[in-house]
Amino acid sequence: FCAFTGLSFADMRNLTEENIRTYFDEHEWININRQKTGVVSNIRMLDIAKRIIDKYRGLCGDGRIFPVPHYNTCLAGIR
Repeated sequence: FCAFTGLSFADMRNLTEENIRTYFDEHEWININRQKTGVVSNIRMLDIAKRIIDKYRGLCGDGRIFPVPHYNTCLAGIR
C-alpha cells in the first residue's frame, strides 16, 4: 500500500476512514496530515490501493483501516 500511495509506515498505520474523501472529480483521495512533517498531503488513490483498503477495511476495531502493529513491534519480530 505504501508503494502505491507514497505514505510512510506511520501514516499508513494511522490512516482512518475520515482521511479518505471523494472530491469534485469523483476520485477518492487520501487527505492526511503527515506525522513526521506535519504537512497536509492530498494523494489520489489508484485502483490497487482501493482494493487493498477494501481487503482490510473493518478488521481494526479502533477506527484505523489497517490492523498494523507498531513499528517497534515489527522490528522486534525481525531481530
